[in-house]
Amino acid sequence: QENLIRNILPILDNFHRALDHAAEEGQQKNLAGLITGVQMIFKQLQDTLQNQGLKKLEVVDQKFDPHMHEAVGYVHDGGQEDTVAEELEAGYQLHDRLLRPAKVRVRMAQSPSSQSSEKERGGKPEEIT
Repeated sequence: QENLIRNILPILDNFHRALDHAAEEGQQKNLAGLITGVQMIFKQLQDTLQNQGLKKLEVVDQKFDPHMHEAVGYVHDGGQEDTVAEELEAGYQLHDRLLRPAKVRVRMAQSPSSQSSEKERGGKPEEIT
């Protein structure tokens, strides 16, 4: 834990500098710089955690796996049934061990009756949560 915290301290320092810089002059002038700075810090944090063995799960368009994904909703969007349509919250592994499952919406097959009622609603798929 000490090594991880030691590696994260520079990131904490960079967040502090970015927030101090944003508070300095005019907000409009510093907004683009703040966004760029926060993006750089986010990348630095990602790289530090990846170096410690953290891996983000790639889930969109993958077959739904209840061991890796937590289904929080279903959609009828015309894609392949029982695949992940949307990631709502990222899932992570630490050294090939699941740390947190991804929260996802899963595609469901459309029944003929739901397809006709969908056309009546203007062709938009209905989400079931």
